[in-house]
Amino acid sequence: MILGSIIFAELFPLIEKFYSSGSMGAVRLSDVLKINSGVIALLVGLMAVGAYWLVEKVENKLGDPETLPVGSRKAKVWAAGILVVLGIVLAVVNPDRIAAQRISAVPEEKPKAEAIQKPPAKPVQPSSSGAVIVDDEGC
Repeated sequence: MILGSIIFAELFPLIEKFYSSGSMGAVRLSDVLKINSGVIALLVGLMAVGAYWLVEKVENKLGDPETLPVGSRKAKVWAAGILVVLGIVLAVVNPDRIAAQRISAVPEEKPKAEAIQKPPAKPVQPSSSGAVIVDDEGC
């Protein structure tokens, strides 16, 4: 660990741009692709169903039939259907629009000057070092 820290410190000037390239804040796939997050959820659901289907086909072809788990075809079709339907619902509902409406519907309240009151200062016991805290800011 110490050796890795030393190597990193020595190489940092060379990799500084790469190291700080990830400092972009929160980046979502829907922001990058410029489509709403409901459509992203639908695409991810379709991708998952397709991946499970493909893996099952490969397992059935290359795996040992005696050790492979047996599942109900009806249950698999229902599970895939539910996943796809939920993705379609999210794509139609568009959660990004709902979140934007919710944020714009809540007005920001500015605190009134008379409502802000400073709590009374607590008496502070002097420490053994002789230092006295005059005003505690609550830190």
